[in-house]
Amino acid sequence: MNTVFYQIRGLTISTNGKITILATCLFFFLTLRPTFAQEESLLTTQSRADVQLAYFFNTNLRLNNYVRYIWNINEEGDYIRQDYQLAIDYNIHSIYNIEAGTLLSHVKQDIGFSSFEYRFYTGLIIQLLSGRINITNRSRLEYRNQNFYKPKDWAESTRIRNRLQIKFPFRKTLGSDKAFYGIVDGEIFYPVSQKDLTERYANTFNARIGLGYRRDFNWRYTFYYVIGQAKNNLDAEFETTRQVFNFQLIYFFDKNLD
Repeated sequence: MNTVFYQIRGLTISTNGKITILATCLFFFLTLRPTFAQEESLLTTQSRADVQLAYFFNTNLRLNNYVRYIWNINEEGDYIRQDYQLAIDYNIHSIYNIEAGTLLSHVKQDIGFSSFEYRFYTGLIIQLLSGRINITNRSRLEYRNQNFYKPKDWAESTRIRNRLQIKFPFRKTLGSDKAFYGIVDGEIFYPVSQKDLTERYANTFNARIGLGYRRDFNWRYTFYYVIGQAKNNLDAEFETTRQVFNFQLIYFFDKNLD
């Protein structure tokens, strides 16, 4: 098997074919995965569905619309979360993007207990292309406001989150049609405020491994398996572990920019 060399702005990466690429991504996933020393009864299983609609104004400016629905499978309490997110993504350099957006979220935290959140955020995205491998780091600052459907009962919190992701094709390049690709990433959440919002799942860490399919420029489909750690601070604060089965549908409107 031949050794392949990739170069990123002076940084040379040597791999030994596809086996080394897959092993590196698996090691990345297992290294970032925290030690979940939890009882089995505290493991929550969820399903998540995402739809992303993206419109390009030009090659540098993109408008993203996201709709997502999350629900528990194996735990009592009927947790349901519904989000709508609107974001602007602007390319300021070949590898740097800035983003800004807002999110509206209705969450059924527990039986008879629901909350509404609006969120503003801004962030920096760094993308490096190493041969056929895409490496992305996404850093974001979020300002969150939460209400339990009482006129004056508002709470606010600020947090930083950072996700490091590796995306690699199995045969073709990432920009090819009818191509399958793998995804591995890890994300940490750090509250800047002294106190988190009151919620059933306040994320502290997520690790994902996924399989994507690009049908053409317009249509992409992704399935993720997510393992994550979160705090439940509705009553007494304690940590819980979540596994999430996440399906994502992505549609890009303007094929002329491919």
